[in-house]
Amino acid sequence: MSASFYLVCAVAIFPLSSLEGHINVKFEDVNVDYVNDEYIDEDTFDLAVNYINKTYNTLRCKVRVVKKFPDDLRISLKVYAYALNDFRIPMGISVNISICDVKTAPILVMPFISAIGGDPDKCGPDEGEYGNEDFYPVDPKMLPSVFPRNQYRLNIVIDSPSLTILKVQFYVQIS
Repeated sequence: MSASFYLVCAVAIFPLSSLEGHINVKFEDVNVDYVNDEYIDEDTFDLAVNYINKTYNTLRCKVRVVKKFPDDLRISLKVYAYALNDFRIPMGISVNISICDVKTAPILVMPFISAIGGDPDKCGPDEGEYGNEDFYPVDPKMLPSVFPRNQYRLNIVIDSPSLTILKVQFYVQIS
């Protein structure tokens, strides 16, 4: 076999080396861009990363809902990969669902709502306090078996055409 054959094989296989059979999702940071204080008490709202170790972190969240959310709200999730010093590559992962249908988004939305004491079967939260000091809102059974190792930004927005409740960015490392 010629050297060019081995070169072609190496070039073809190299991208696959960035895929892994077991996915580890580590939360690196969280950025809250906007909180609508008509619906959420901004003074007591807390969403942050608990830094545990080099391979695993958890989240903490405290939210006090002061007004029932409208039924026409939607939750959208978009994922961007890190390249050239910015989160600029759209990954083609885009979810946009009614707040009444969060149970159909099991990867992140439903576990997050359940972890802070919300009911994913309800159409939005009732007034009250929700929270959890230490949780990991990713169900490993719901993740794909392979995914490129990289840093990602998950943009999550809760809004309707006429109202925005929350805008959050989660920064994660997949290894």
